[in-house]
Amino acid sequence: MIRIAVLLALVLARMAAAAPDYGLLENRTDLPLVFPLQVRSDPGEDRLVTLRDAQTGKVALTARLEGGAFFRVLVPLGTYLVEFASGVTWQGDRPVEGPTARRVTIRPALTFEVTGPARKAGHLVDLRGEGPPETRPIALCQSFGYDVHALTELRDYYDAPLDLAEGPRRPPSRELTERLCD
Repeated sequence: MIRIAVLLALVLARMAAAAPDYGLLENRTDLPLVFPLQVRSDPGEDRLVTLRDAQTGKVALTARLEGGAFFRVLVPLGTYLVEFASGVTWQGDRPVEGPTARRVTIRPALTFEVTGPARKAGHLVDLRGEGPPETRPIALCQSFGYDVHALTELRDYYDAPLDLAEGPRRPPSRELTERLCD
């Protein structure tokens, strides 16, 4: 009896350790991940997030979110059907949907794209409550700024006479910052 209990404890410990961390699991595209997908969910139920190409149905990205915790993942350019599966168990790093698994697909497909100069459009999906999921657009805006400590260097760059014999001068470095714009 003790052997069975020890064996069961080892199996359960291995299954618990086999579940991957939260966040991005796999990007199956060759595209950079730059567009925001933010999800709000109820506490207590982890979910597997799958983005499928709206035209081909191929999986583009998978991620795992912890129920109730803040979740944002960057996704590639494109139009995707976004699926959320709950009640998923893990065999190693692979998700397996059991008999209690529930799947929700956001329709219509969501488009992640550049919508203006330095503006990357994404979506917020709210899974909280009993009703259908709500979606709304969000965007990341990018801007360049100079480091406050480099202002003297910037002034000197523009005040110095141009010497064509030396070749072009490099301006002081700028920092790229991103923020939610909506």
